[in-house]
Amino acid sequence: MAEDIKTNADDEMIDEVDEIDDSSEKSSKSGKKDSGGKKSSDKEKKEKVKLGERIKRFFRDYKSELKKVVWPTREQLVKNTGVVLFAVIFMAAIIGVLDLLFGFGISMLTNVKGLFS
Repeated sequence: MAEDIKTNADDEMIDEVDEIDDSSEKSSKSGKKDSGGKKSSDKEKKEKVKLGERIKRFFRDYKSELKKVVWPTREQLVKNTGVVLFAVIFMAAIIGVLDLLFGFGISMLTNVKGLFS
């Protein structure tokens, strides 16, 4: 099963590289002029792909990309969730302490200002 997925992924990557090579060749040729003075891109106009075909291609590509995803194990998920929760609680505590200190400092300044006026 894993070999099939690897083979399919390799084949898809080769197909994608071929498509990129084809498109780069077309783009490099599109700027050249032929003997008639017209751009050769007139001959190489892409056929407009129908909406249904584009939707099918999207879902086919979507499915193949999801096969490439490496999903975390349950242990990794629990560990990472714990790290994130700890970081959030730690940062909230730091911000809370700073808020108390600054609030106390502001209240002290207003009390001192009231003494001199």
